[in-house]
Amino acid sequence: MQRITLNENTVINVMNANNEKFTIYLNYNTSRQGWFLDLESESFKLYGIKITSVLNVLEQWKEKLGFGLYVDTENRSEPFFLEDFNTGRSKLYLLEPDDLLLMDEVYAQIQ
Repeated sequence: MQRITLNENTVINVMNANNEKFTIYLNYNTSRQGWFLDLESESFKLYGIKITSVLNVLEQWKEKLGFGLYVDTENRSEPFFLEDFNTGRSKLYLLEPDDLLLMDEVYAQIQ
């Protein structure tokens, strides 16, 4: 897992195991009091995904993407302040393929 630091508009480039490049746009929406992401590659696009405190924000697309995003927020609440990621109240991690396997094991235990 790799921790990612955020500001109001953050761009992250990720290369998956198939050497497909993905660009992730993370931004804070003041009117909706929350963090959102857009994700683009040549063959795949996602827009307006709310960043919530879950094991993998991109769980339903993990087979296509080959990576995920884990969000950890104090008291299991949501990251709804602009400064949440800068103060450490919320933390965002890039999940690599080995991490995804571990997350599958965690999901199996809690279901």
